[in-house]
Amino acid sequence: MSEQPPKVDTIGGTSTVRFDSGDGTLAVDGGGPAALWTEERDPTYEECVAQLGVQALGRREIQSIPYVRGQGLCVVTFADRAVAFVRGVSAVDGDAVQMRAVRWPH
Repeated sequence: MSEQPPKVDTIGGTSTVRFDSGDGTLAVDGGGPAALWTEERDPTYEECVAQLGVQALGRREIQSIPYVRGQGLCVVTFADRAVAFVRGVSAVDGDAVQMRAVRWPH
């Protein structure tokens, strides 16, 4: 299995995953698709795509995903032109959380 490295600044756009501090959830803007990643290690591009194919969340589910520190999320973003993996890396701090992301062209 080959790993496709992420490329920087080739797609443009804005974040598609947002945090709602009122109810402590994440939401995927634009309707997804999205799939949870529960392993401690980060997925490869191929693993994220596979997870999206077999365990995609429903339209309602992607609008209120409970934020869990350490949990990952695979998402198709930027009008279907990229796949991203985001992981919550901090506890909720007031109205914010810290996350890290990897984005691959799709």
